[in-house]
Amino acid sequence: MATHLQGIIPFVVYNTNDSTATHYTDVHNGNEAAAYLQFIVDYYDCLPQYMAFIHAHRHDVKVAPDDDMDQDLRQISWKSMPAFASLNRSNLVWHFILTQHRLRQVQRHQQPHESQEQTEYHLQAARAIRIAWEQLFQAELGDLPDELYINGGGQFMLQRERVMLHQRSFYQSCLEWLANSTELSPWDKGMVFEYTWKSVFGEEAGALDHNVWGLR
Repeated sequence: MATHLQGIIPFVVYNTNDSTATHYTDVHNGNEAAAYLQFIVDYYDCLPQYMAFIHAHRHDVKVAPDDDMDQDLRQISWKSMPAFASLNRSNLVWHFILTQHRLRQVQRHQQPHESQEQTEYHLQAARAIRIAWEQLFQAELGDLPDELYINGGGQFMLQRERVMLHQRSFYQSCLEWLANSTELSPWDKGMVFEYTWKSVFGEEAGALDHNVWGLR
């Protein structure tokens, strides 16, 4: 996995299946969130200045099947990037009104509207965010925001200063919540983090995400 990145940037791959792997997390809930959080907990005291949190596969068949992640990473001008930016290739942005259980699409460029099934997918995630915010984020991040703009949060770039907004213990508590909370499904818990990384790392929930591919 991720061998395509060799010679491009230093990287770490977390395994959730093989406990003998060099980097392993025994938290199997939350999709990529468990690996991302485990990395932060493990390397908190020696994080690099610039980081990209990405899936281990080279091509994103759902969002950008023709794009090549290693070529994408070669193109990033790391030092000119903001402290947090989405690596999502989709131009589609969702605008959640979390306190009223509503959402709408915001299109940066022309793109077909999503289906009712996809809309329900996002509404389910919004319900999960409201539950998780009270259980996990309220004490650290403050009240649930009224609005949340999402450009897809599963892959993003980040500077160390944003991770250091919180103590290691906060990220450890997030891992423990993924492992032990029972009110939400493993999928829902993963979507909570995909949609709230920007808030965790100091971005305004009600502002459009910076997107790497729109900044270069």
